Amino acid sequence: MLKPGPPDGPLEVKGVTSEKCYLHWSHPSHDGGASISHYIIEKRETSRLSWTMSQNCCLAMNTSSESLL
Repeated sequence: MLKPGPPDGPLEVKGVTSEKCYLHWSHPSHDGGASISHYIIEKRETSRLSWTMSQNCCLAMNTSSESLL
């Protein structure tokens, strides 16, 4: 098994506020040889270099991401 590729773009971001946004994406072209069970959503503040996990087990290809600030 290989690591799956990133979701195919473009990533759609809608309803952006200071507290949340809505994300939608498509399945990756390369699944690494296995079905994808979930997605991990990460966020990064513009003042920081590192990414932090926003959601660990997103099962769908769309979600709302909250607590952005």
